[in-house]
Amino acid sequence: MSYQRGSSEPLVDEAINSGKRKHKSTTKTVTTMLICVAVVVVVVVVVTGGVGFAVSNAVLKDEIQAIDVPTVLPTTFSVPFYAITPVKDQAQRGTCWAFATIGLLEAQYRQNGYLKGFLAEDKYTSFSEQAYALGVTDYCTSHKEDPYCFGGPPTNQTADGEIEWLYYMRDDPNVATVIPYTVCPYYPTDEDQYICPDRADALKETPISFTVDEIESVYTISAMKSLLYKHKVPLGWSHAVFQRTYTVPCDDPNTNVYATSQCTAPVCAHPCTISSDGCCAELIIPGYTNEGIFQLENQAYQSGGHAMLLVGWNDEYRVDRGVFGQLNHYTTGGFILKNSWSYNYGHTIEYWMQGHSLLEEDLICPCVKSSLKWLPADSTCMLNDPDPVVCGDSERHIRNLTVVGATVLKCSDASLTYLGRQYGFSNCDSTKRYVLAKTPSIPDLKYQPSGVWTEVPANSDGTLHFYLVEYDPDIKTASIVKTNATTWWGLEKLFVPELYVENDKRCGYFLWPYETLTEGNIRYAVGGHDTPSVTYIGVTFADSSYSAASKAQGKDYSSLDDSTYTSKKLTFNGPFDFDWDKH
Repeated sequence: MSYQRGSSEPLVDEAINSGKRKHKSTTKTVTTMLICVAVVVVVVVVVTGGVGFAVSNAVLKDEIQAIDVPTVLPTTFSVPFYAITPVKDQAQRGTCWAFATIGLLEAQYRQNGYLKGFLAEDKYTSFSEQAYALGVTDYCTSHKEDPYCFGGPPTNQTADGEIEWLYYMRDDPNVATVIPYTVCPYYPTDEDQYICPDRADALKETPISFTVDEIESVYTISAMKSLLYKHKVPLGWSHAVFQRTYTVPCDDPNTNVYATSQCTAPVCAHPCTISSDGCCAELIIPGYTNEGIFQLENQAYQSGGHAMLLVGWNDEYRVDRGVFGQLNHYTTGGFILKNSWSYNYGHTIEYWMQGHSLLEEDLICPCVKSSLKWLPADSTCMLNDPDPVVCGDSERHIRNLTVVGATVLKCSDASLTYLGRQYGFSNCDSTKRYVLAKTPSIPDLKYQPSGVWTEVPANSDGTLHFYLVEYDPDIKTASIVKTNATTWWGLEKLFVPELYVENDKRCGYFLWPYETLTEGNIRYAVGGHDTPSVTYIGVTFADSSYSAASKAQGKDYSSLDDSTYTSKKLTFNGPFDFDWDKH
């Protein structure tokens, strides 16, 4: 079983054995409840002609339920559009496990409803993570003797949990607390984690009723693909969270670690040969990018765990690991994962599947927080007259905007704390603005995106010094500043663009390279758990769980309708389909 510490950060790892577990059980119907706390303006699902619709989808249904998996799987695959729901945001709470579990249930509810004619293809229903997390927490708090609770929540919090609890605790009605989202909306802070008024009464009134039928978990790349292809619904994904590290010489005053405790301790923590004093330190940067790629680099430290949903793979996608121009820093192929860090990070499933052009992806997921999307300005021009529009000779199309000139940056919240030094720039001034500087004299721009002015530190193992223009937009003064040793991924932790454009709600999917999975698993065991593991949990919903079906007597369908929404499918016919309205 996998271990998740439900952080608002990422993770990694894969178990080496190819074993899998599968359990069948006698099923028990679990009926949950709802009450209407708030009414949200949504599309109410009314589907007529349900029987005819189900018959027309008979072939599809047979295909979904087929148990045979071909010997040779396709190089790219993702679950059908009608078997997934949009990405949500767990915010700063450690509830990734609850989001993954609810996402799994929402997907199977949508698939079943579509195939039976109870939901149109573009409709989906949102369930409450808040209520489900509270149900499981209540159970484990009062059943610490249950081995699946791992001692129960030590501080009665909704953080930390397991996707597989849905199966192992299926006999307790409180665990299966699945009610429509509008009945018990999610609160982003721990202070409000217990808010879900009249949850017990709501469970009696909700029409949502289902059985948990089986579980099957696998631990190798090939087995994960086969399981996903077999069931064609999202699978639970559990893994460890890691940071990426880079070795930095202690004798370089331009590094983040110069004169810190790592370099001044009586005993050198990291002896090395690249420093004149024989001592190095470790620069630690989160092991994921704002583009949505999980990566390992050098020594990686575990910082908890995470849960997501496996929704596809692409064997051909080439991933840059962060050091431009070095072929050994590229890897190919990876899994596509539905994350719960909001849709403002990552991309669409179709992007990772390489199903449309990069220009079209900029209409949907511009990912303005990614440092690789930031455009530089001519440094000489900026020093004479700091105008990012005049001094930048690039333009970029973002949604219906045409952005001209350099990308204006401001200090991130992290850069104004101790993390600024850790990530490579401790002198960020919140009253100033910044642009990446173009190289004034260009000896070799072969490997530098957009001509960004960088410098390779002596004995670097992948870090760079970045040159920026720091300027005051009011009094028009400017100067050149240089970061300490960092990376492109460290840079995006230090700065955020002043012009912020949100991604579309179809974004938020991440890529987990196969190399990241295998490397993490080889080097790091996590608490005795197999990580990552991928789990299928088979669920059967009663027809009475759907508003368009024959309605169960004494049940309230209003909140179910209020929690049902529309999701448009992405359909691009060519590389220049820029009519945003039709998507």
